[in-house]
Amino acid sequence: MSRKAMQVALEALESDPISHAGPVTVLSSGKGTGCGYTNINENWTHLYTAPQKREWVGLTDEEIQDLSYLSQKIDEGNAAWFDRWGFARAIEAKLKEKNKW
Repeated sequence: MSRKAMQVALEALESDPISHAGPVTVLSSGKGTGCGYTNINENWTHLYTAPQKREWVGLTDEEIQDLSYLSQKIDEGNAAWFDRWGFARAIEAKLKEKNKW
């Protein structure tokens, strides 16, 4: 098999599910026990040979600005300060939300 043919075959394996995981019904009768599978549908998990490549979704300038405004605090003495830790955590949470982690 040529190098190009192997590359094409590998790419096909990585993009197409090799199997599916989903609900299984255990059937029992006087003759023994077996498994019955329901039809594959959107409730099933697709299994791949490699993790699927996802497009990274970043934050817009407006989203970063909104998060920075939320991180500006005023203490009891009316002194303004910036919550860097809270800002970092807010960015982390927003990125996880947008990238479905």
